[in-house]
Amino acid sequence: MPAPAAPSTKAAHYEKEKKAELAKDVAALANTIGGVLVLGLAGDRKSRIPTAVVPVELTDTRLRQIRATVASNVRPAPRIELIAKEDAPGSNQGILIIAVPRSLDAPHAVIEHNQDHRLAYPRRDGDTTRWLTETEVATGSSVVIGQH
Repeated sequence: MPAPAAPSTKAAHYEKEKKAELAKDVAALANTIGGVLVLGLAGDRKSRIPTAVVPVELTDTRLRQIRATVASNVRPAPRIELIAKEDAPGSNQGILIIAVPRSLDAPHAVIEHNQDHRLAYPRRDGDTTRWLTETEVATGSSVVIGQH
């Protein structure tokens, strides 16, 4: 039985998963009609209604990291706007809104950081993410953003 991962290894793996999830969500929104991601709210998984504020870091360093994550993991990099709502004046904690407009540069791909750095194309389908097929990607952005 392999030894359990060291705490720093687990933290690094968790951070990598969070970055991949952020890139997927941003690309999926840009590939459809756009939308917003709200960081700093916890909710009931069943009803999807926010039930509590769980403040996130709003420092300039953290906001740059979010921009860098999108820029280095999504091709082409979509436009995003970060809107920080501090929980108190001068605080570096609060709610972060990531606004993702519908992109005219779609389709946007997420770079899978494995051996072959494969590109995968997500899109929003209701409240889930669906991965586009090669045929959908090849037929052009009109299929990607839902215009038929």
